[in-house]
Amino acid sequence: MKDRVLVGSCKGVLRVLFRILFRIDYRGLENIPAAGPALIIPNHQSYLDPLFVGAAVRRSVRYMAMKKLFRWSGVSSFLRFYGAFPVNLRRADKDAIKACLKFLRGGEAVIIFPEGGRARDGKLMDFYQGFARIALLQQVPIVPVTIAGAHQVWSPAHRFPRFRKVSVTFHPPIYPSDFEMADRTHALHIVDQVKQTIESALEI
Repeated sequence: MKDRVLVGSCKGVLRVLFRILFRIDYRGLENIPAAGPALIIPNHQSYLDPLFVGAAVRRSVRYMAMKKLFRWSGVSSFLRFYGAFPVNLRRADKDAIKACLKFLRGGEAVIIFPEGGRARDGKLMDFYQGFARIALLQQVPIVPVTIAGAHQVWSPAHRFPRFRKVSVTFHPPIYPSDFEMADRTHALHIVDQVKQTIESALEI
């Protein structure tokens, strides 16, 4: 990724700010693969979630972000600089899938929010199965991530963020090869396990 040093510096600044403003607590950082392709799969509670998660990942990482965010040139430039690429949530977006596969084949980590949007009540919504299909196709590890407390920081009901405690837990990777042969072709089995893992640490 271009400007890796600058992006890394931005992440360092964000980590400090998050500790001060949100008393952020990062857990399980050792579960983030140090190298090689990986899918990082968090729940989604606030506008700040991509920054909360991405700031903790010291390596280069990509983000699948809503296409509508790229409509504004300033926002689009920042998102692309930070590693994001657009996805259309209203249909099966072949371009986004191709981009994700390209990054994974290049040994990068990709962050995907499987709920497709922020939960209005802080509880988990249904997960799209796309990330599980990609994991099965590429045989890459999935790192479930639980974001807790961010709903109180900046939920869809609030116009501006508030200062509340946030916890981000990186769970041990889930490997498609860990499933029984009969289950490996069914993305739903992986989706269920990832969702249950995220839900297990949802309260702080």
